Amino acid sequence: MRTCLCSKILQDYSLEEAAKIAARIGYEGMEIFGLPQHLPADTPAERQKSLHALFGDLNLKGVTICSYLGRFEQMGDDEAARQVEDFKRYVEIAVRLESDMIRLIAQNAPLGQMREDHFLRWAHWAGVCADYAKPFGVRIILENHMPLFATVDWTLKVVALMNRENVGIDYDPINLFAWDAPDQYGARAVERFGKLILNVQVKDARKENGKANTRLLLGEGVIDWRSIMAALRGTGYDGYVSAECERKQDARMTSVDIARHEFERIRELIAAG
Repeated sequence: MRTCLCSKILQDYSLEEAAKIAARIGYEGMEIFGLPQHLPADTPAERQKSLHALFGDLNLKGVTICSYLGRFEQMGDDEAARQVEDFKRYVEIAVRLESDMIRLIAQNAPLGQMREDHFLRWAHWAGVCADYAKPFGVRIILENHMPLFATVDWTLKVVALMNRENVGIDYDPINLFAWDAPDQYGARAVERFGKLILNVQVKDARKENGKANTRLLLGEGVIDWRSIMAALRGTGYDGYVSAECERKQDARMTSVDIARHEFERIRELIAAG
């Protein structure tokens, strides 16, 4: 397994500076978030080329493009079609940056109020994206997140509805921990997802007053990362393990300090074997 940094941890820097910081710390890859200051869909071709050169010079892999596209579940056809056009731009960027995964999200339908047509509509339009991306060697990843991917069952349901070879899961156990049954987020989820896991996002959490507090450093919460890593090894997973810490920087820790802390903890988890 290899270390990766979610660029949003360093969102107070440009993507170029964030990449340099990540490489200096020792990260091997970066999940590039579609933030306006990092990688919007309308990123000019010249900047795409310079980013490709920079990542090559830094020996840093652009692991995924974490777009904020999707949310098809309550969109009309015209709006969804516009999202697909933006997705096509991200496919062009992914090819140029030699990144073969693009995240799509679903965040429109209220949790607990989803209808069958929400699942069907999202799967249809995400399938359109997957079909477009396939000839370019680009895969779609679904991050465990509310509402449609907030549980293992729902995530697997959408994957089955899409029924595409180039679709997998951006496994985020903390988001499952926040919404799913307590025994489903960790090793059991890994066993059920199996080879569908194409990327792993790492942060920590604990329940406080019935809600998940995710604004913690790795090691401050209750997530049993050692058993999760063991389960991942059991599936043969050898991809990236991505730091996605949600702790905010303050007078005691800068965003760079946070990125460095998470790198060290993730490296320890990988080395634990």
